[in-house]
Amino acid sequence: MWVLKIKLKDENCIWAPNCKKFGVYDYQYPLGFYKVKQGLALMIHHILEGNEKNIKDYIKQAKKDKRVKKLEIRKNFMFSLSVETRTKKELKAFEAFYNPKLVWIKPDINSPDGYEISEIGSFDREDLTKLAGFLEKYYQGQILFLKEIKAPKIFTPEIMPELTDKQYQAFKTASQQGYYEFPRTTNLHKLAKISKISRPTFEEHLRKAEIKLLKYFKELILK
Repeated sequence: MWVLKIKLKDENCIWAPNCKKFGVYDYQYPLGFYKVKQGLALMIHHILEGNEKNIKDYIKQAKKDKRVKKLEIRKNFMFSLSVETRTKKELKAFEAFYNPKLVWIKPDINSPDGYEISEIGSFDREDLTKLAGFLEKYYQGQILFLKEIKAPKIFTPEIMPELTDKQYQAFKTASQQGYYEFPRTTNLHKLAKISKISRPTFEEHLRKAEIKLLKYFKELILK
């Protein structure tokens, strides 16, 4: 399979400029798309990462955007239905991007620098070279690579394990504070203090979250 990796800046995009504005990462996986009179309707699964307040502001801004038709939110997961409106020329490039013959190898990364990184695959190299030509013509950015990869490992969206709110908050706090960095930059006592609960209680929530997540990833990796 041929794989194209690109980095681009689209000032008219609904999401990337707001990632820059609010300092949020938005990892997106397209679930479906179809043509409408105004442009192209997109259904997207989002995973948001960043400061909790910034994520709330990011979501609030999305709700105000008239192009966003539907929005369902749960913790830092979001499902959206939006309509990207473009000029006729830009729409050609956009439709080349959302070609049914293409597959997303990994989720799109919309980052706080305002850029979007996409990794897209196809059995037909011509589809990717055509897409690359449109992107170079209408958008700021660069082609990071275009190469043939034998049976690339493709991200497959799956149902994540169900964490309680307390387990989710404990894991999120630990991640944000550097508990999983090497070397660690915090400890359970400090994390419990930040969460305003006792150390044993915080540790219980965190361990239960870790057990659920580890079981999920173990099953995913060993499939």
